[in-house]
Amino acid sequence: MERPSRPRNIFLIGYRATGKTTVGRILAGRLGYGFIDLDAFIQDRAGNTIAGMVKQDGWERFRSLEAKALKELSHSCQDTVIACGGGAVLHQDLMASVKENALVIWLTARPQDIIERIRADEKSGEQRPALSSGRNLEEEIRTVLETRIPLYQRFSHFAVDTTGKDPEGIAAWIARIAKRETDPS
Repeated sequence: MERPSRPRNIFLIGYRATGKTTVGRILAGRLGYGFIDLDAFIQDRAGNTIAGMVKQDGWERFRSLEAKALKELSHSCQDTVIACGGGAVLHQDLMASVKENALVIWLTARPQDIIERIRADEKSGEQRPALSSGRNLEEEIRTVLETRIPLYQRFSHFAVDTTGKDPEGIAAWIARIAKRETDPS
C-alpha cells in the first residue's frame, strides 16, 4: 500500500463502536500528539448532538458538516490523532487526500462485538443514531458493513481487529507503525 512519506496525522477509521475514540486517546498520549474525535468536533461546532442534527435536518446535512470538518482538520492539524465517525469514508475524494497525507488505520470488530459495545454504551442513542429505519441493529450493522468494508480497505494503510484486544495494546501497535513510518531509518 502506498503510504505518506512523513505522516503528520493519524486518522482512525472504522465502523461505530470499534474503539476509534478509546484507542485514539491512548495513542495520542503515547505519541505526544493532540487528539480530536471528529463526531465530537462536529457536535461542538453545531451545538447539537448527532441524533439531534439527524432528526432536525437528516443525514445529508450531518454528512455535509462531516465533510467540511474532515477537510478542515486534514489541512489544519499537525501531529494529531483524529478518530473519524464510521461514515467518514463515504467522502471518497476527501479520504483519498487524507490517505495521501496521513497514516490511516482501520479498526475492525466482529458485528456481534459491535452490537454488544453499542448496547453497553449509555450515550449510544445520542452519539450513534440509527442509520436506517425498520431494521434491527444486527441487520443494520451487517448491511452497512457490506457497503463500507471496501471503502475502509481502500482508504487505510493498515487494519487491526479490536475484537477481544486491549486498547492499550492496540495503541502500542499503532504507535510502533507510526514511528516506523515517520522515522524509517
